[in-house]
Amino acid sequence: MLGALCADIGARLAPYYRAKDASGQKQILLHAFWVQSISCDHCSHQFHAHPKFRLGSDVRIGKQWIACRECSSIICNRFGSKTGRCACGVRTNCEDGHVDSGTAVCPSCGHRQKLIDEATTTTKRPTFELFAVEVIPDGAERRYIGNERTIRTATDFDRRMYSNATRALAALKAQSPNVIPPSPIPRVGRIDDRLFRYGYDNYSDLFSARQQLHLALLAQAIEKLGGPVREAFAIAFSDHLTTNNLLCGYAGHWRRLSPLFSIRAFRHIARPVEINPWLRRNGRGTFPNAVRSVQRAAAALLVPHEPTRAGSVRPVEDHASGSWDLRCADAQNMSHLRDRAIDLVLTDPPYFDYISYSELGHFFVPWMVHFGLISASCLEGFPAHQLAAGSKSTAAIEHFTTGMTKAFKEIRRVCKDDARIVFTYQNLDGRGWEALANAMATSGVIPICAFPLLGDCGTRLHKRERSISWDAIMVCKVGAPKAWRVPVDFTPEAGNDLARAWSKRIRAAGLDFTDSDAANMSFAGSIVAAAGRPHSRRARSGERPTARTSTRRS
Repeated sequence: MLGALCADIGARLAPYYRAKDASGQKQILLHAFWVQSISCDHCSHQFHAHPKFRLGSDVRIGKQWIACRECSSIICNRFGSKTGRCACGVRTNCEDGHVDSGTAVCPSCGHRQKLIDEATTTTKRPTFELFAVEVIPDGAERRYIGNERTIRTATDFDRRMYSNATRALAALKAQSPNVIPPSPIPRVGRIDDRLFRYGYDNYSDLFSARQQLHLALLAQAIEKLGGPVREAFAIAFSDHLTTNNLLCGYAGHWRRLSPLFSIRAFRHIARPVEINPWLRRNGRGTFPNAVRSVQRAAAALLVPHEPTRAGSVRPVEDHASGSWDLRCADAQNMSHLRDRAIDLVLTDPPYFDYISYSELGHFFVPWMVHFGLISASCLEGFPAHQLAAGSKSTAAIEHFTTGMTKAFKEIRRVCKDDARIVFTYQNLDGRGWEALANAMATSGVIPICAFPLLGDCGTRLHKRERSISWDAIMVCKVGAPKAWRVPVDFTPEAGNDLARAWSKRIRAAGLDFTDSDAANMSFAGSIVAAAGRPHSRRARSGERPTARTSTRRS
């Protein structure tokens, strides 16, 4: 079926991803590089908001590519060179840029203006210009690396191909007005307002015209499919959205696209990258790659394997099917379960105010509704009764504590007397840990040990300072409500020994364990100490830390 889609929709879209260099040599587009155009509020000088002038580099072939600070033409020179000279005569320092921590700096007069305020000034969303492309040779596709992939200045032909896609999209919308589903971004109940401040009102605004044309034609083809095949391709389509939008960056040292949510936020990208979505052997985030991910997941379910502590994998032992009950529901109300029925609870509560998952997840809602995967009511806003704190205010802390208390009480109700409750948590703000501890103590959930689990190793390239990679795993038993108390002066000091023990062992194993990871474990150890239980037996007994590589939530 993937081959049929490539032969049909992929072939129809292929002309819009053709490229030609200045000499007329035919090529195939791999990446299109766009940059935000800025007009200085002080002197009206027009310039491009390059975060850094170095666009990419490849140590294997000893080359780097720099955007000229004056005209944005591409300069290709030796890897590691500090500057590059453009054909226009201007020399550019590759580490410089026209953007400093989200603020555009006019190269003419030095005036500084925040990119997030541009929509207020111009009353429109950001404007981007195509300035460069990365291409592969024309002809039958194969895997290309190093010098076989060329980064160069965009030509008039490259821009004309995009204009052709823009006209094709307009014609398609005239014929089918709802080919791009309605996608208003909810305003009520939001924590992060950056999308609105940057000028975006609809999720469709986050896609270029060529990206919209691709998604519209692909969606039409998927809608014609039936049964599980249609659902599988719709899931691949949903995943594909994160690599086909104007919030994708370029990991220059790796020469590959950096998807939306590689950092869990709607992060504005002043120099977004657009991928050719129909390549099968080149590029990160193409639709064929998204389909193959779903295929691999399906195959893993049929022949499941699990990692071993020795670093290999082994088949999962097959067991006779038992009873199961899979629901999407609220942990604060599990009335379908009787009292004292559960042996083990594995859960993953919100990390206080860390990540607004409902806001991030809503990005996928318009197309999921379009495919009939979820109800149209989901378009109206975010789920009600969310547990996550919206801020660090007193009211938000009380909301989080009350909600977690209700959830923990319900969990305790359904647990057997000898059950275990295991969950993961991370927070560098003591208020988040204290609120969690108060909810546990009030509901009768008693922590007995804590240990670190590697949770975010897959996003290492995009980690920010003070990010946590090792989650704290809390192992708890059930007891009487208020059987233990949280100290009035709750601090992490009581858990410092636990944090130091794990830090020593993990670093000795050659793994990173940052000060933020240690601080997180100190708070976890303090909760265990407050409940009157010894610190993690595993750290003292010499058991090795466990690594987890899968993503927690979408």
